[in-house]
Amino acid sequence: MARVVTICHPISQLETGGMERQLLQIARGLSRFRHVIVTAQTNSLCHTEPALPEHVTICREPTRWPDPMWSRRLARVVREQGVDVLHVRNFAMLVDAVAAAELSQGVRVAFSFHGLESARPAWSAWRARVIREALLRCDARWTVSRRAVRPVCEALGLPGDFFESMPNGVDTTCFCPADDKRTIRTGLRLPVDRAVVISVGNLKPVKGHEYLLRAVERLSGGAREASFVFVGRDYLGGAMQRAAVALRDVDVRFVGEREDLAAWYRAADLFVLPSLWEGCSNALLEAMATGVACIATDVGGNGELIEHERTGVLVPAADAVALAEAITRLLGDATRRNCLGRAARGHVAAAHSLPVSLGRYADRYSSLAGMAVA
Repeated sequence: MARVVTICHPISQLETGGMERQLLQIARGLSRFRHVIVTAQTNSLCHTEPALPEHVTICREPTRWPDPMWSRRLARVVREQGVDVLHVRNFAMLVDAVAAAELSQGVRVAFSFHGLESARPAWSAWRARVIREALLRCDARWTVSRRAVRPVCEALGLPGDFFESMPNGVDTTCFCPADDKRTIRTGLRLPVDRAVVISVGNLKPVKGHEYLLRAVERLSGGAREASFVFVGRDYLGGAMQRAAVALRDVDVRFVGEREDLAAWYRAADLFVLPSLWEGCSNALLEAMATGVACIATDVGGNGELIEHERTGVLVPAADAVALAEAITRLLGDATRRNCLGRAARGHVAAAHSLPVSLGRYADRYSSLAGMAVA
C-alpha cells in the first residue's frame, strides 16, 4: 500500500477570507493527500468549527504574533505529523516556514502568493532582503495572478516569471444560476420587486466599499431604487454603516458574514467588487460562476478574470463616478446583464472550475513529495 503524502498548511488564523476558503477547498477536495492545518492565533476558527473530512487535521499552536520561537514550534509539528510538503501562503510566515523545513530535514517548501492589503508592499530594505532569500530557498513558488504579483517582483528585484501561475478555482456546481430567484429572495428577506446589487467581501479599507457607497450616492432614477447589499464581516467598527446613514432614500443593507454565500449570489441582479487591490478574488469567481453580471475594479487579478464588456465590466479603482455610471448602465439593461452573466459562467467553467484547480494542486504536491523522498 502506497504511503499517503502529508501536506502542512501553516496559517495565522482560519477565518472567512478568500485565502482561507481556498485552503479549505483544496484540503477537502484532495483526499488522496493528508492535510495538516496549523493555526497560530488563538481566535482561529472564530465562530464555528468547520466540518472537515478525516484526511484533514487542525493543529492549534496559539501564540502572540510575531513569535521568535514559531519556526521551532512549527518544526516540531512537521516532524510529529510526518509532513512531506510545507505550503505557506503569506509573507508573514514565509521565513519561519523555511526555517522549520530546514530544521526538519527533507521537507519541501511551496510558497503561493494570494495578494496584499495594498497595491504595493511596504517593506524596509532589510525586510525585503530577508523575504527574497526565503523565496529563493523555496522549492516551488506560484501566484494566483501574474498582474497582482508584479509589484512584489519589482520590490524584491525578481524576474517577472519567478512565480508560476496557478489561479484560484471555484465549485461551479455549488455556485450556479438560480432556478427561482423570487423564492431565494423571499428566504433571504430581500425585496422581490426591485433590482438587487450585491457586494461580497469583508469590510476592510482595501476592499474599497467606501467608493461603492459614494457611487450609490451619485445614482439617480431607476438605479437609485435598487437594493444594495453588503455581505462580509465588519473590520471597520461600523464605519461603513455610519456612512450609509446619509443615503436616506436608498435601500442599503449590511448583512454581515454569511455561510450560505451561493444563495446571496443567486438573489442578485448585479455584483460589484470595488476593491483597491485583489489577488484572484474568490467572490468575483463565485459571482461569475453563478451567472451574475459583474462590475469590478481593474486592479490585480480582476483583469485576468474579466474580459471587459464580454465577461463583465472593469472600472478604475477609487473612481466613484465611473462605478456609478457602470451600475446605472447595467441596471437599466437586463438583456446586457444576462449576456455578461452567461459569458462569465462559461469562462469560469472552462478555466477556473474546481476539478481543474484540484488537478493543478495535486500535480504540484505530488511533484514536491517526489522530491522530498528522492
